[in-house]
Amino acid sequence: MGEFIEAIRCKLAGVEAFSVGACPGCEKCNLEDLRSCDDDPERCELADEPEFSWQPCDSCGSTLGGDRHPAHGLIDNELAHFKICIDCALYHANGELPDA
Repeated sequence: MGEFIEAIRCKLAGVEAFSVGACPGCEKCNLEDLRSCDDDPERCELADEPEFSWQPCDSCGSTLGGDRHPAHGLIDNELAHFKICIDCALYHANGELPDA
């Protein structure tokens, strides 16, 4: 598990206030659209739900395909958005390490 934690440490060097989930009120995260679900079901999407991707995890760098969850943090006091794997989401949210 040391490799997993070291990968996260390296990938997120310089990132402060890292948090799992979408940003409320953020245009990029689009959580404001959740309020319009009753008015327009076509626009109703849960922005903080995972989406499948082959892109590497922005937290640990894993290149395995799988769900990517939204996360965010600050880089030089600017909001930055990340897409992270489920292992990283659980690690950052609860401190849970993935099974070996």
